[in-house]
Amino acid sequence: MNKAGLYRAAGVRQIDERLIAAAGGDGYRIMQLAGRAAWECLNERWPGTRRLLVLTGGGNNGGDGWVLARLARGAGLEVNVLALREPAALGGDAAAAARNYLAAGGAWEPFCEAAADRLASGSEPVLIADALFGTGLDAAPRDAYAAAIAWAGRQAAPVLALDVPSGLDADRGCTPGAALRADLTVTFVAAKTGLYTGHGPDLCGRIVVAPLDGDPAHRAGIAPDAELLTGDPELPPRSPSTHKGQCGHLLIAGGQPGMLGAALLAGRGALRGGAGLVTVLTHRRHAAWIPLHRPELMTAGWPTGWRQASHTESALARATVIALGPGLGQSRWSRSLFDRLAGDPRPVVIDADGLNLLAGHKQAAGTAWPPGAVRLLTPHPGEAARLLGIPVSAIGNDRPAAARAIAQQYRAVTILKGTGSLIAGPDGRLAVIGHGTPAMATAGMGDVLTGLAGALLAQGLEPWAAACAAALAHARAGETAAPGRDRGLLAGELADALPAVLAGGKT
Repeated sequence: MNKAGLYRAAGVRQIDERLIAAAGGDGYRIMQLAGRAAWECLNERWPGTRRLLVLTGGGNNGGDGWVLARLARGAGLEVNVLALREPAALGGDAAAAARNYLAAGGAWEPFCEAAADRLASGSEPVLIADALFGTGLDAAPRDAYAAAIAWAGRQAAPVLALDVPSGLDADRGCTPGAALRADLTVTFVAAKTGLYTGHGPDLCGRIVVAPLDGDPAHRAGIAPDAELLTGDPELPPRSPSTHKGQCGHLLIAGGQPGMLGAALLAGRGALRGGAGLVTVLTHRRHAAWIPLHRPELMTAGWPTGWRQASHTESALARATVIALGPGLGQSRWSRSLFDRLAGDPRPVVIDADGLNLLAGHKQAAGTAWPPGAVRLLTPHPGEAARLLGIPVSAIGNDRPAAARAIAQQYRAVTILKGTGSLIAGPDGRLAVIGHGTPAMATAGMGDVLTGLAGALLAQGLEPWAAACAAALAHARAGETAAPGRDRGLLAGELADALPAVLAGGKT
């Protein structure tokens, strides 16, 4: 598992100030480093580029664009700048960058769609560089800026974004208004949280982090906002003498009539995730069918008659970890099972309708847990909204804040699912998963994750480590099972890809 720090815009500005101080107060030198990093990435990604059209705004991000334009023109490219703020109105380092470009004979025009259409046309393909907004965006782009973003979004030309694709909130990963989709984003100084979650992965394309200065002293004392997790998870090795009794016994509770598949998929994820024993506690009407679909799973029925009571209670007693919710439903049967297990002192993973029942529980805010109880919640955005009592749109507007709020309110490690899944701890820790594929947008994926998370808890991982490993392995297994595909992946296929991912790719 690889880890990298993700910073909020405020932290990036602090690092930037230290870089400038180390450069003797020469902010333009740092701007030159940013422009050069963008130029080098442009050459690597599009080495045959002959025409460059740079969209510049009024701040330092626009200044980075003026530096890029000067470097590209000096290398012989045909370069045009469309400025949202004319050079004479710029201040500080951005003004110096524009002056140096113009002194070298560079051409510019105020942005308007007619000029943009004219400059983008021609037999030679053009590349668009986006230098409109940096990390300072916190509201919807307006007027000419919105028009420039909309115009660039209609073009067939590839887009290079400097620092942040314009319109994307670098902290929250949301888009308050119009936003531009880039093919490559060169982000300066440090990686930003919003580039990797929410709309960030949709808009950034490939991300290259250009630190501008390799001295780690400039980051000392400035804590990252989150941790980016990539690669395969790293699990403790098993000794040759390991037996199933040492690998935990997971009880999966759910599967009301018509929803048995969810419990089966959770069981499959648990088995593939390495749990030693897995029992599915489900509706007695179809409990006997489970071994026909997956003979490795044990089963028990709920509720119980006198003939089944001892068997069910025995199954409950043997479990070391509980996964509550896959296919649970919200019927009276569902509520009786939820009420029996939600307050159990053993570690409990809660998902799906377990979360919906939790949201409506009179003691929902974590007060029902026994002291020191381990709880791991795995909501998707709709379930997250119900847990917090806010609209679903509010979750998308600030996914990091939502994940942290659930973790703190419910005193539980939380995996907020979605693009760039987030893991939040009650102590404020946050991690972002840097993997996944749109092929995972199908039913049953969350059930597999629930089973996997329960299995890792059952094998002795502490809650934060189990949540991070489960979310990362789940995303990596999706990529492994559907290479080069964006649809058609089945949840069971993802589960079957887990062993190789959990082994670090070794088979």
